[in-house]
Amino acid sequence: MKARELTVFKTLIAISSIYIPLSFLLISSKIILILLVIFLITSIFFVLFKKNSLAFYTVCFAIACILSFSATADKIKYDSKVIQPQKAVFHGEIVKILKQKEKFVRVIAEGNLNTKALPDLKKQRILLTITKDSSNHKKFYAGEKFNAKIHVELPINSQLPNEFSMSRYCRTIDCDWVGIVNIKKYAFLGLNKNFYYYQQFYSNKVNQIIDIYYDEPEKAIVEALVLGKKTNIDKTSKKEFSRSGAAHLLAISGLHTGLIAAFVFIILGFIRNHTVKFIVFTILLSTFIVISGMQTSAIRAAFMIELYLFAKLISRKTIALNIVSTVLLVYIIANPKIIYNISYQMSALSVLGIIILYPYIVKLWANLKIAEHIPKYIKNSLSITCAASIAVSPLVAVYFGTFSIISPLVNLIQIPIFTLILAFSFLSIFFSLIPFIASLYSAASILLIKIANTINHFAVSLPYSYIDNDLVIYIAICVSVVSIYLILSSSKRQLVFRLLNGAVLGILLFLLLIPFQQDEKIKIYPRQQMVVVDYPKKDNEKMLLMIDRKDWGYAKRDMGLEQYIKTESEKCDTVIIGYNGKTGDSLISRLKDSINIKTVKLDIKQQSRIAKLLNLKQHLVQIIDK
Repeated sequence: MKARELTVFKTLIAISSIYIPLSFLLISSKIILILLVIFLITSIFFVLFKKNSLAFYTVCFAIACILSFSATADKIKYDSKVIQPQKAVFHGEIVKILKQKEKFVRVIAEGNLNTKALPDLKKQRILLTITKDSSNHKKFYAGEKFNAKIHVELPINSQLPNEFSMSRYCRTIDCDWVGIVNIKKYAFLGLNKNFYYYQQFYSNKVNQIIDIYYDEPEKAIVEALVLGKKTNIDKTSKKEFSRSGAAHLLAISGLHTGLIAAFVFIILGFIRNHTVKFIVFTILLSTFIVISGMQTSAIRAAFMIELYLFAKLISRKTIALNIVSTVLLVYIIANPKIIYNISYQMSALSVLGIIILYPYIVKLWANLKIAEHIPKYIKNSLSITCAASIAVSPLVAVYFGTFSIISPLVNLIQIPIFTLILAFSFLSIFFSLIPFIASLYSAASILLIKIANTINHFAVSLPYSYIDNDLVIYIAICVSVVSIYLILSSSKRQLVFRLLNGAVLGILLFLLLIPFQQDEKIKIYPRQQMVVVDYPKKDNEKMLLMIDRKDWGYAKRDMGLEQYIKTESEKCDTVIIGYNGKTGDSLISRLKDSINIKTVKLDIKQQSRIAKLLNLKQHLVQIIDK
């Protein structure tokens, strides 16, 4: 493949080299505009002197500045601070219903946000929880317009071990804020029967069929595979699939979209006219994407498939790297903020990893004699899994704190199983009007889901099947770099040489990183309503100090801290908690009956003395940096 054939890929790389750093560093708008002017003037200069190649790159850099400006125009830098919730008025529209329970409804809404502390913010997406009494039977719908007086806050990063990260979750669903409102302060303004309404309407119809033929916990897996609805999957299953490196199988990913596309294409085989076949295929695949919740990875995969088929239809040469680059560029240009979406990041890296690294891994098999006795399917499956894992593992380690060692083997077994689960699930829905046939397919699907869960549970129970310690990010980066170094080997001799070098490098890196591993030391966690001082375990006792920031009118429940204390109590005989204020009282009252704790109330003098012993420059309650 010649370099001049990869124009779109080069454009993507050139734009990304400026767009990504500017977007994540949140450089000020003035600096971005100055860079834009510099790049534009420079590009004109290169054009005048016929330096076309340099002009091309400077124009790409200028486009990157424009995209970065759009992405960061209303972005608020908050990751390093703890910011308190505040009152706000939100005027907008529900775009997606996530959960609809008896006492609360959780939705994604889009609209305008008005707070006293900030200027009016337009086109904000918010994860909104609407609380209500069980006697209130109001149903909420996508497309519903409303005004609400809400309590809003920026998504919080996780601090404690194994704590749920609201920040990471909101980035996955592309939300800027988290809010809560009682239904009494929620004003319904009308129902707009738009795209969001009909998407939710038909998804609910499919969900009703799933409810008939599936029970929990299998129903939650089917909902995830068919509708992209993962909220009902239990935490244990999610964690096990994440640790085994098979979490992507629980979402509507490119793999699922590819399987659906292949199934649809085979069904349409009777259509001889290629243009008609392409149009019908596009309509059917788009229908699946809409009903399944418009998942980022699914849209990307569908767009790629349709772009490839369109190129074939008009008899144009297809280069996979250019097709992927085109799709990624269209995404960025259409929505510059998508760079903050974790699904987009992982989807882009996994596909680029497969396309770039897969051919080299296939060549590597040719240098191994043992590979001659391995079936081609297994080699290809392992090659694809390894290529995607090498590209995505560092990102997974950063966001989820896990590096799966057993991932290639688990995926080798689980991908065929989930392919059948997906096929049988769709067939059970398709034949829902013929209950006997639908029941057979659902029974087969349920059996396979149970087998898949058993395999996954067994895999993560094996010793050293995954890593989730403090060094996981460095280990993931090291493994990916060494793996790329190995697969680029052109001969067996070079492979052995590089394997030895990689082993030596890995040992040296491990020895260098040991001193940086977090030791058992005092840690300070600034929470929203309190600051927690966490002392290392000593003599089989654990001590925590919890200082309220102020005299709160109400005590907001801190689920992450509660779970952390419960987990720590299982590792020692007693948990000693020093506390003050209403938040501490509320937490103690919820924990005292379930775990063995000793409590001590702290006065102001004791708090000041603790701050001095910790060599703090400020009082504990003033700490907001994470």
